[in-house]
Amino acid sequence: MKPTRDWYTQNLPANTQTITRPNIDAIAYAYETPYGLCAIGFIGKQSKPAFRYRFPDEAQRAKHIDNFFANVKGHADYKAQRAQERKEYEHDYQVGDILTASWGYDMVNVDFWQVVAVPSPKTILVRPVAQKSTSDGWLSGHTIPVPGQFTGKAVLRKVSTGGYVTSLHYARKWSGKPEFYDHAD
Repeated sequence: MKPTRDWYTQNLPANTQTITRPNIDAIAYAYETPYGLCAIGFIGKQSKPAFRYRFPDEAQRAKHIDNFFANVKGHADYKAQRAQERKEYEHDYQVGDILTASWGYDMVNVDFWQVVAVPSPKTILVRPVAQKSTSDGWLSGHTIPVPGQFTGKAVLRKVSTGGYVTSLHYARKWSGKPEFYDHAD
């Protein structure tokens, strides 16, 4: 059985103080047991407590609870700010731009895409392009894209804040310099 919030709070003493703050989606309970001063706190609708501690004195308990609410508010403010940034972000990609991404576990693979259309300020239509590689060693070297020489179908992709296309191995605008690859596993 997975413990619920009620499971954690059902046996709290009768003198338990419920603590909330306006516009903060969290709750804390301060109580005293034979073992000392205690507190437990929950964020939002979580069933597992964010904290559940015993404190040596009232000052430390009050400070911890205040910090708990401040951290919850700070995190909520950060999430709201990031959401607003994502909502307002518009990429600067243009038709013909080249994107690149390097990826792999034991090796370094490089992919290139070319922007073939810009349907909206938040999306781009890209096609994979061929590469021209030079070998610098055993299964490794440098590679550059061959613009206009497409190797696959066009795909519509959303551009994340900062100009990255995460659904293409975290692709970014190509710098114009040859990209290193290593196919040795």
